[in-house]
Amino acid sequence: MKKLFRIFLLLWIITLTVGCVTTNPNPNKPKTEAEVLAEVNKNLEAVDELTIDVSFVPETDDPIDFLRILTVNDFHGALAETDQAAGAARMGKYLIDQRNLNPNETIVLSAGDMFQGTGISNYRRGLDVIKWMNAVKFDAMTIGNHEFDWGISEILKYRDGDLSNGEADFPLLGANIVQKANGQILPNTEPYTIINKGHLKVGIVGYIGYGLESDIAVGMVKDYKFESIPTTIGPIIEDLRKNQQVDIIIALGHDGSETTNSMLAGLTGYQAVDAIVNGHYHLNNSDYITSVDNREIPIVQAGSSGEYVGDITLNINPITKKITGVSSTVKMGSSRPKHDSIDNYINALIHATAPLFSRVIGVAGTTITKYPTVTWAADALKAHTNADVAFINSGGIRGDAFPIAKGTEVTVGHLYKIMPFDNTVKTVTLTGTQIRVILNFSLSSSSNLVAKGSSVTIDGVPLVDTRTYRVASIDYVFDQKQYPFLDGTNIEADGLLFRDVLIKAIEKMTQQNQEWIP
Repeated sequence: MKKLFRIFLLLWIITLTVGCVTTNPNPNKPKTEAEVLAEVNKNLEAVDELTIDVSFVPETDDPIDFLRILTVNDFHGALAETDQAAGAARMGKYLIDQRNLNPNETIVLSAGDMFQGTGISNYRRGLDVIKWMNAVKFDAMTIGNHEFDWGISEILKYRDGDLSNGEADFPLLGANIVQKANGQILPNTEPYTIINKGHLKVGIVGYIGYGLESDIAVGMVKDYKFESIPTTIGPIIEDLRKNQQVDIIIALGHDGSETTNSMLAGLTGYQAVDAIVNGHYHLNNSDYITSVDNREIPIVQAGSSGEYVGDITLNINPITKKITGVSSTVKMGSSRPKHDSIDNYINALIHATAPLFSRVIGVAGTTITKYPTVTWAADALKAHTNADVAFINSGGIRGDAFPIAKGTEVTVGHLYKIMPFDNTVKTVTLTGTQIRVILNFSLSSSSNLVAKGSSVTIDGVPLVDTRTYRVASIDYVFDQKQYPFLDGTNIEADGLLFRDVLIKAIEKMTQQNQEWIP
């Protein structure tokens, strides 16, 4: 009872503080960014006094004849409940309750991309997602491409042994992520982990998709490379089976390509895989793949943003140790109950960060969808830089942020959902010929560029190959060598976040008494 009173007291204090912060007695003198951040950080000190209280049924050493694998992938910081996400309080309760039904037989795994994607997660670089995962008792997590977005050291610190910066109670896996300088895997990570369940040893080998370096900003991944998956994890699995007496192998990958899954199904004998957990593609998929030695290997991928939980059940013959399995996904909807302690923590977090993320910057003048927003965002970038044309990648404008209904008060939090990445603005001078090269790729441009076959116009004027143009983009696109941006002249980087450009564009419309219509 005392603990419950303490939780509500802290929430009351935070609410009072936020109420004081968000009420501005002088609208002509808005708070500075530094003042807002100071308030948020002070509020978060109160949040850190909270604990997430969870009860688990103890495990025993009794033999088991099945293993249940619950999976989450591409969570993208979806702690709060929204129209698109059920929230961590609902998903957490489901995972806790399912483990308590069969504590000896259940493990919970993450296939990566857990942190980047919402304001309340991004603000502390995923710390609050780590706290949730610890409370729910995840057993392991493989590293995804978006774990590199803030610099991989921001995530690796959660396994550095320093309790002051937050610690993950589960291993971070990345068997095929190596440092170019020394050929070793990332510090504070493991290629695999072994979990004892009853009389069985379960080996979980983690990997990231081959070639996914291209999905990471060049500056964040230049010191690392992702090795071939089967040639990397095959020998690891063989060692686990031969020398460490592991009974079951789960391939936990931030990868969902059919090519990779087929290659894993081609591993046989001591290198054989018993189940495959996928991520990255945001698919709701439960299936199986037939191995070359005629085994049905269950596969699962559970959507994104907490929309589903993956579920694989492996049945184990106690005599022959033969393993058969099935997979499914479970919808996390608004009808599912919440875990009270998790819900209290997330509500406190939302209130604490409200001075920043709940600040209203405009009103949606229509139902807002992704692709008009992509073009609008490129236009906003062009206007901010006074460039002749702007190019962005449409994937940076996240589809799960939409739709935004007409009449919705648009907040800073919405913009973090739309553009969660800390991409910065860059400009360069390119020739018309170099712009034509860019048009061979699937980048999105500002609306003033119109390309129809070989005919290209900017502001209605034909593109001249020998003329130079000022071109704007974001660092994620700009720094990739397949594009000609780095071959241009007069490169400038103002350091401003692309997301802030978009926020300022909506604020300008509001100041002009206009609603936001991309």
